[in-house]
Amino acid sequence: MRVIILKITILIVGLFLALGTLEAQPPPPPDPGGGDIPIGGSLPIGSGTIILLTLGAGYAAKKAYQAREKIIE
Repeated sequence: MRVIILKITILIVGLFLALGTLEAQPPPPPDPGGGDIPIGGSLPIGSGTIILLTLGAGYAAKKAYQAREKIIE
């Protein structure tokens, strides 16, 4: 019984501590005309494209292998 009360107490204290870091709304975005950041953002898309292409090629190879195994059987 003592262990259950301890767990519930830790959970409640943790939730109250987490409530201090939560915000109802995020801060407003910066003015698009100001600063050196372009309107679309400054994130590189090249590495994401490479990752998606690699995953797509791997998935296609897996499906081709499965189809070949099915034909052989």
